[in-house]
Amino acid sequence: MSDVVSIQEQARRSFFQWHVLLIMKKKQLEATLEDAGYRPETVQEIEEDLPPVFDSDELALLQSVGLPIAPDLSQYDLPNQERIEGVRFFFHSASAFDNEHDYVLGFARQLSSGSYEYREVLRMSSSDRDYLDTASDRLNQAVTAYSVQVVFNASRIWSDFHGGVVMDWTSVSSRLLGLESENSETSAWFQETVDIPDPDAKKTKKRRSLKRKGRRGLYGRE
Repeated sequence: MSDVVSIQEQARRSFFQWHVLLIMKKKQLEATLEDAGYRPETVQEIEEDLPPVFDSDELALLQSVGLPIAPDLSQYDLPNQERIEGVRFFFHSASAFDNEHDYVLGFARQLSSGSYEYREVLRMSSSDRDYLDTASDRLNQAVTAYSVQVVFNASRIWSDFHGGVVMDWTSVSSRLLGLESENSETSAWFQETVDIPDPDAKKTKKRRSLKRKGRRGLYGRE
């Protein structure tokens, strides 16, 4: 039985790796065409209509949870909020499914069927695991106080500050998310990992700035 489980996990990893590779190649091609001056007019029109990040709920959220903000926001647009359906949502930071030397901040949702889907938000080297673990904890706290759409959109902006690429939804097993099962134990795991703030407690907001392009200097790192 254990051999069958091992084969299944290996198949899932291989499928996920190809999915990530194809999306990365697509993003690289789009960037190459844009640098060469080839950009569909419809895409340009859409980007011109996007509102700026200034004074957005997403920016206020990032500031409230203490995640670093790019010093110059003029080059960033506010992406449209997506409609995200599911019964449970949480951020997850761990070694990349396809490369143990990379560390990834991802966003997971559980569907009404009990299955899970996952989106990679930001990928860094394994040496930045503490940075992404802290970001995961703080974004999970935000999920308890803001709408899921606003929190996820804020994570997309924060990823953009670091030059990250947000992937599309992909199916993933609960085992790869570090969950023992897909029943009530999952809810208990989620409640233990998220520090739900006391609504009566006094909240303070602090502004923090990115240092060295956001890869260093946060939470006392140099």
